[in-house]
Amino acid sequence: MATQDPETDASAPDAYEQLLERNRRLTNLGYARMYLNWDQQVMMPEGGAPGRAQQLSALSATSHELLVDDDVAAWLDALEDADL
Repeated sequence: MATQDPETDASAPDAYEQLLERNRRLTNLGYARMYLNWDQQVMMPEGGAPGRAQQLSALSATSHELLVDDDVAAWLDALEDADL
Protein backbone atom coordinates (compact mmCIF):
# COMPACT_ATOMS: atom_id res chain seq x y z
CA MET A 1 0.00 0.00 0.00
CA ALA A 2 1.40 3.40 -1.00
CA THR A 3 1.77 6.05 1.63
CA GLN A 4 0.13 9.36 1.07
CA ASP A 5 1.79 12.71 1.49
CA PRO A 6 -0.83 15.11 2.85
CA GLU A 7 0.91 18.01 1.13
CA THR A 8 0.61 16.55 -2.38
CA ASP A 9 -2.06 13.82 -2.23
CA ALA A 10 -4.89 16.23 -1.62
CA SER A 11 -8.54 16.27 -2.52
CA ALA A 12 -9.62 18.97 -4.94
CA PRO A 13 -10.80 21.36 -2.19
CA ASP A 14 -7.59 20.79 -0.23
CA ALA A 15 -5.49 21.30 -3.36
CA TYR A 16 -7.36 24.51 -4.09
CA GLU A 17 -6.70 25.81 -0.57
CA GLN A 18 -3.02 24.89 -0.89
CA LEU A 19 -2.81 26.79 -4.19
CA LEU A 20 -4.50 29.81 -2.62
CA GLU A 21 -2.01 29.78 0.24
CA ARG A 22 0.90 29.46 -2.20
CA ASN A 23 -0.52 32.38 -4.19
CA ARG A 24 -0.71 34.49 -1.02
CA ARG A 25 2.94 33.76 -0.29
CA LEU A 26 3.95 34.62 -3.86
CA THR A 27 1.92 37.82 -3.73
CA ASN A 28 3.60 38.89 -0.49
CA LEU A 29 7.03 38.22 -1.97
CA GLY A 30 6.02 40.31 -4.98
CA TYR A 31 5.00 43.18 -2.69
CA ALA A 32 8.37 42.96 -0.93
CA ARG A 33 10.16 43.16 -4.30
CA MET A 34 7.97 46.12 -5.26
CA TYR A 35 8.87 48.03 -2.08
CA LEU A 36 12.56 47.26 -2.46
CA ASN A 37 12.47 48.46 -6.07
CA TRP A 38 10.65 51.64 -5.04
CA ASP A 39 13.16 52.27 -2.27
CA GLN A 40 16.01 51.69 -4.70
CA GLN A 41 14.63 54.33 -7.05
CA VAL A 42 13.64 56.89 -4.42
CA MET A 43 15.41 56.54 -1.09
CA MET A 44 18.33 54.11 -1.22
CA PRO A 45 21.68 55.71 -0.43
CA GLU A 46 24.53 55.48 -2.87
CA GLY A 47 26.53 52.34 -2.34
CA GLY A 48 23.47 50.30 -1.49
CA ALA A 49 23.12 48.69 -4.91
CA PRO A 50 25.16 45.51 -4.25
CA GLY A 51 23.18 44.64 -1.14
CA ARG A 52 19.89 45.50 -2.79
CA ALA A 53 20.74 43.31 -5.76
CA GLN A 54 21.30 40.38 -3.40
CA GLN A 55 17.99 41.06 -1.64
CA LEU A 56 16.03 41.24 -4.88
CA SER A 57 17.78 38.16 -6.20
CA ALA A 58 16.90 36.19 -3.06
CA LEU A 59 13.24 37.19 -3.30
CA SER A 60 13.10 36.32 -6.99
CA ALA A 61 14.77 32.94 -6.43
CA THR A 62 12.40 32.11 -3.58
CA SER A 63 9.38 33.09 -5.68
CA HIS A 64 10.60 30.92 -8.54
CA GLU A 65 11.18 27.94 -6.24
CA LEU A 66 7.67 28.27 -4.79
CA LEU A 67 6.14 28.52 -8.25
CA VAL A 68 7.88 25.53 -9.86
CA ASP A 69 7.70 23.28 -6.79
CA ASP A 70 6.44 19.74 -7.46
CA ASP A 71 3.62 20.33 -4.98
CA VAL A 72 2.13 22.95 -7.31
CA ALA A 73 2.00 20.43 -10.16
CA ALA A 74 0.35 17.88 -7.87
CA TRP A 75 -2.25 20.40 -6.70
CA LEU A 76 -2.99 21.40 -10.29
CA ASP A 77 -3.34 17.73 -11.25
CA ALA A 78 -5.80 17.24 -8.40
CA LEU A 79 -7.84 20.17 -9.70
CA GLU A 80 -7.72 19.32 -13.40
CA ASP A 81 -11.16 17.71 -13.55
CA ALA A 82 -12.58 19.16 -10.34
CA ASP A 83 -15.90 20.94 -10.26
CA LEU A 84 -15.19 23.86 -7.99
